[in-house]
Amino acid sequence: MDASLLLQTIVAGVLVSAVISGFLVCFGRYAACGRRRRWPQIVAAVILLDQGSKWLVAETVRHGAACSYLGGAIQIGRYTNFLQGFGATSSWLLGGTLIGIVGAIRLWQMLRERGYVMSGAAEAGLALMLGGVATIAAERAWSGCVVDFLQFGANGQYVYNFADLAVFAGGFILCARGMIALPRAIEEEMAVANAGEGAE
Repeated sequence: MDASLLLQTIVAGVLVSAVISGFLVCFGRYAACGRRRRWPQIVAAVILLDQGSKWLVAETVRHGAACSYLGGAIQIGRYTNFLQGFGATSSWLLGGTLIGIVGAIRLWQMLRERGYVMSGAAEAGLALMLGGVATIAAERAWSGCVVDFLQFGANGQYVYNFADLAVFAGGFILCARGMIALPRAIEEEMAVANAGEGAE
């Protein structure tokens, strides 16, 4: 990956991390309930688990020499990934990130107007994503690449690390939470609108 694409990747990771941090600071449950912040502990756990697992793999597995476990269901090796992510590289990454940030700012405004306080599940999902994105961005800034080591299936196309899995897990939690919360929010909005019409 050339220097301009690497810079795009690092800047995109920093921007996404900043946006997620902003949502956690503004809408985290502790802000409304006076509780201790839980999400920094989750972020730290993701970073430590990712970097610790890479150190362990580097100590026990030769570069490129995969070990097979559970009848080939899991392959563990050590691979240097110079691509932007998930086996692909795009010159549009930073542009796409900026468009997403504009949408996130609009969402932040809407949630702020409604006095939104995120659930524990949403907070955990965002914290997992923040830990994953932040450690990937930091590793690329430090060494220009990331180390992947975990492959699923004997013929799996992609190799992952714990930061990747944390991002996936966080995204899954947020989607599941959204599928539960969105219909309820729509019902509440409709009830408020109907009440307003009835008052007239």
